[in-house]
Amino acid sequence: LLAWMSLNQFPFAAPIYFCYVAPLALLAATIASWRPGRLSPALAPWSGGLALFAVLSLNTGYLDALGRFHRPYSLWTPLALPSAHLEVSPPAATTFLSVKNLVEDHIGTGRLVAIPDCPEVYFLVGRYNRSGRIYDFFDGSADRPMAALDEERWREASVFVINHALGFSPSLSEELLKTIRNEFQHGARVGQFEVRWRS
Repeated sequence: LLAWMSLNQFPFAAPIYFCYVAPLALLAATIASWRPGRLSPALAPWSGGLALFAVLSLNTGYLDALGRFHRPYSLWTPLALPSAHLEVSPPAATTFLSVKNLVEDHIGTGRLVAIPDCPEVYFLVGRYNRSGRIYDFFDGSADRPMAALDEERWREASVFVINHALGFSPSLSEELLKTIRNEFQHGARVGQFEVRWRS
């Protein structure tokens, strides 16, 4: 079981997977040292140390920084939205609220398209993501631009949001960005997002 779980590297290898395997390593050590009627006393310090590490260290920073550097949580600004009673960092709150306001000001009764890899935009404005994808690379077409796959859908949209800070999917090509900007001639850049609209 431990060897099988150590292969858990989806969608990519990252330090966070230490949290998946470390508890199983302790379990494997416990099973290996088990004797009928007693448990090896050598495991007590290790178990206590791992428990303290999990509580005092792993629970104080961001998972994306795990194993590289310590970045304390800074989530204290409420979004104060009907759909999101969440606390985020001050820059994220400013970005999310600005994107939400821009989309709502220009979408009217039209559709929204937000790509690649920005499901939070649909959530913030309470719109349905017609593609059904959370992350665009999941569609299995990494060799084709994501927006090109949705051209029929986004040509009917009123607002187009482009995410320029990608974690998984490939960036949109310059040619495709030019096509989108010609189609949606007005726009504003808000943090990592570019919000485009027709009029």
